[in-house]
Amino acid sequence: MVCRLCLETIVTARITRTFPLNQHVTSFIDGAAVTPKPNGHDIEVVNPTTEQVISRLREADAAEVDAAVSSARRAFDSGRWPRMDITERKDVLYSIRDHLRKNAEELAYLECLNTGLPLHSVAVHVQRMARNFEFFAEVASNVHGETYTQTAGYLTYVTREPKGVAGCIAPWNAPLALASMRVATCIPWGNTCVLKPSEYTPLSMRRMVEIFHEAGLPPGVVNLVNGRGAVTGDALVNHPGIDMVGFTGGTSTGRAIAATAVNSASPARAFWCSAASPMHSSSASWLAPERSGSATPCCRRPRSVHSPFVSTWSAYCPTSTSPKPMVRPC
Repeated sequence: MVCRLCLETIVTARITRTFPLNQHVTSFIDGAAVTPKPNGHDIEVVNPTTEQVISRLREADAAEVDAAVSSARRAFDSGRWPRMDITERKDVLYSIRDHLRKNAEELAYLECLNTGLPLHSVAVHVQRMARNFEFFAEVASNVHGETYTQTAGYLTYVTREPKGVAGCIAPWNAPLALASMRVATCIPWGNTCVLKPSEYTPLSMRRMVEIFHEAGLPPGVVNLVNGRGAVTGDALVNHPGIDMVGFTGGTSTGRAIAATAVNSASPARAFWCSAASPMHSSSASWLAPERSGSATPCCRRPRSVHSPFVSTWSAYCPTSTSPKPMVRPC
């Protein structure tokens, strides 16, 4: 069953023009783009439908991750965001929602180029992205404390306070929907964060974070770092300034991040994870989903492995009741 909103979005989805591409994607820290350092590591950004390189990504090293976490820490410890009244934060979150909708066509264009997803799917993700901020702004405004009078002469009360700085890690298979969910579940309560999207899909992520700030989000509340999990992601989850980690992705990676969070020197470290089913295959490796967080797994693979991939997937799902591959070469 498709909800009415999603159906209307699919029917009306259109891309009426092209938009400029960021030819060298860098981190976005403390409200501004980071100037790339000399001799840094660049990663090619590929359009999976054409297998053409469309941009380059400058990988954030440990020093750059430290700068992002420090910015988020300043914004939390001494910035305006955690000290705003909830109605003030709601105004900013609603403004983010409105600015995302105003730029929906550009974000959908970038998402299609970077993920290879069809427009009717991306259109639903764009709508969900904007609604994430609306929904959690309302949830945050309804958070309340508790009082207890179980002992004569004493009043026990409980209040809710923001936890601190979060490391938010998002996958490549639905970047706008899932990365926005990570941020939207974090900042309405006064927390700040550092977002690390997949190195495969940085274009829409960078533009999304820019739009946050165009909407009035104070610098440092949301920072963006880009790079591989073993480099940028590892530096983020191991940083002592991170109080909590949120992750959407593969199960094995989630286990590794959870172990890091549990063994962290920070006594306040928390971890929350949701499963996804991204698969990425190359000539050297095929990764099958261990758990699906959506109805259909997503797959990225070059033309050269299309036939062996289909054969392997068919063997993986041999029975008539198992899902059959619906794949075609890029």
